[in-house]
Amino acid sequence: MKAVVSLTAAVLALAACQANVAQVHPTKPTMPPALAIEPSRNVTRLAVVRWEAYPDPIRTTATLAKNQAPFDFTMKLPNEGHCDGRTWQTPATHGTPQGLWQLICDRADANGTMEFFGRGKGFLAQGRDANGRSIEIIVAGEDTPLF
Repeated sequence: MKAVVSLTAAVLALAACQANVAQVHPTKPTMPPALAIEPSRNVTRLAVVRWEAYPDPIRTTATLAKNQAPFDFTMKLPNEGHCDGRTWQTPATHGTPQGLWQLICDRADANGTMEFFGRGKGFLAQGRDANGRSIEIIVAGEDTPLF
């Protein structure tokens, strides 16, 4: 029963996150003030973004706010500009840490679910942008080169 309640809470949180991005905004949506990442706590990791909006995968870096929950990240994408992201961890399924994420860029928004590979080992985020196009973000761990 506890797992059903946790799963229900995760689904409701994802639906709220998707509704926030999918609605028509008279002004650009913004992340809550906690997104301000302290430079002394940053760590930069290699990242690959696969987005239906682009013909090829994008190699970039993600700057993560270390030891923060929910943790925030920033990245730059060629057409979308500067992007601010946030993750929220949800109860683990079959021992695998999972969560939700939201990305707000200068010219695009996206959100979805994610899987953490373990402390310091990176994560995989999958979801859709406000136009319904699929997006996948892979962020490498401390010692995991992507390219």
